[in-house]
Amino acid sequence: MRKNSEKLGLLGSVGVLVGCCIGSAIFSISGMTIYYAGPAAILSWIIAGLIQGTYSIEVAELSVRYPRSGGVYVFPRKTLGKFYGFIAGWGYVIANFIAVAFSAIYIGRYLSASFPSLAPYSSLFAVGAIVFCAFLNSLKISDAGRFNGALVSVLIITMLVFVITSLTHSNFNPSNFTPFFMGSKGKWGFIEALPNAMLGYGSLVSIAFMVGEVRKPNKNVPLSMVISLVIIMSLYVLMIAGTLGHITSSFLEENEGMRYIPMFAAVWTSMPSALWLAKLISFSAVLALVTTILIVQYLTSLTIRAMSKDGTLPSFLGYSNKNGAPVAGIMCVAIIAALLSLKPSATDLLVNLASLTSAITIIVVLISLLKARKIRPLKEGEYKAPLGNLLSYVIIAIIVISYIPGIKNGSLSMWIFTVITYLIGSLIYFAMQRFSKHDDLELICKVSGEVVHGKGIGRSVGMPTANVDYTEWPKGLTCGVYSSTVNVNGEEFLAVTNVGSRPSIDNDKKILIEAHILDFDKDIYGNIVTVNFYKYLRGVQKFEGLEEVKKQVDKDIKYTREIMENM
Repeated sequence: MRKNSEKLGLLGSVGVLVGCCIGSAIFSISGMTIYYAGPAAILSWIIAGLIQGTYSIEVAELSVRYPRSGGVYVFPRKTLGKFYGFIAGWGYVIANFIAVAFSAIYIGRYLSASFPSLAPYSSLFAVGAIVFCAFLNSLKISDAGRFNGALVSVLIITMLVFVITSLTHSNFNPSNFTPFFMGSKGKWGFIEALPNAMLGYGSLVSIAFMVGEVRKPNKNVPLSMVISLVIIMSLYVLMIAGTLGHITSSFLEENEGMRYIPMFAAVWTSMPSALWLAKLISFSAVLALVTTILIVQYLTSLTIRAMSKDGTLPSFLGYSNKNGAPVAGIMCVAIIAALLSLKPSATDLLVNLASLTSAITIIVVLISLLKARKIRPLKEGEYKAPLGNLLSYVIIAIIVISYIPGIKNGSLSMWIFTVITYLIGSLIYFAMQRFSKHDDLELICKVSGEVVHGKGIGRSVGMPTANVDYTEWPKGLTCGVYSSTVNVNGEEFLAVTNVGSRPSIDNDKKILIEAHILDFDKDIYGNIVTVNFYKYLRGVQKFEGLEEVKKQVDKDIKYTREIMENM
């Protein structure tokens, strides 16, 4: 877990969400929604934003119950079981492999459209963008977050320039908005456009999946979601309205190559006096796509790490560097996305696959929230989504209905790839369960007692402990060092707990229970706490001095974080 000073505050969280959402969807996929729905694409993006925004505030409640990064896997894992967590995490990871690859492909496309001489190198630019973002993500999240914040600021300015120019240009044609419900898919095209539009808001929920990286998550997670939704939806609607004033659904039907670069197409075909804007749009699109790659790549790596630590993916994928960045997951995303980006002809198939796997993940996560409300009630003052279970059921129903047209009209190849994708995932899962040495952590026993004063030796070397004055020795507890949790006033914290005497410090033979609580510095003398013992690490050892003790405890802490990250 990162230090509090290295975590994201409200502004940083909003920057991450806005930067993550504003990317491939509005600059590329928006063209497909205009093609499907015509002017009603505006309605598609509003409805999609409300759906994803509501889903996000639901997931924010889950993040309060289970405040661990990698939540898209952790939430169902904690409530429905490991396999359901894997299904949700697998769908999320697959969709994000595609999102990163798609964004990279269209970095190359936008650069090629603006600078034809660069066209032969579009694949090189795509792979280069993925590698560049992987490097940034290997740094501290706060450093990458500051870089992302700078990108987002420039991005919003360039988007506003396009909006103002397109809406005020003399060639802006209001008649393009009538008839309103008339795209290539007919009057109900705005429904069929919803799955694609929802991809534009899909990362709005991401801050709940990295809640361990956020300061004051109970407040900042839901608030950052609401603020970000308002910003993102406003920009989306204005961008699409500006585009629709210059090109129509029929234009995109006749010019297939323009469907994924709609803003560029609007400038190039309708605003010849403002061709400088085409260059600006390409620049803005590249910024947007880079921010998408940067954040989605990192969020996906957190989920991969959570799955790896839990034994549902190979253990080497859980490796983190000295900055705490999940570099093995980052490299996994980078390699697979780079390979996918080399096949731009499969874009339509990949987008449909991402849309369907995202829908499956959303439904599984919402079902896990329904279960969580039964098995882990919220404490007083904790964030709770409005309307309770009713809202969860409504969102599930709306998502299913909105995906029906796309699923019904999906090509045979999309269904084959979807089945293959989940079949591969299931084979990996069951192989890991069969051959992995990973053991699920089970509670050995628990001890409750008052925290009493000790000799303060641990605090003097930076390892303060809570000395628990127990009254009854629990069955199953033996002397040694344990990975554990400590419940303090209703809050659960990771801890390394020593049970026994202290041969390296004094000759006192009294059996003590001393919990070194991680990431905790409050005065709790006199409080009644409960220590939950999960994993026996080693027996009581005698060391040469306090420095040797500290080195071993540091190893115990590192191992405890690794095996109990998803507790």
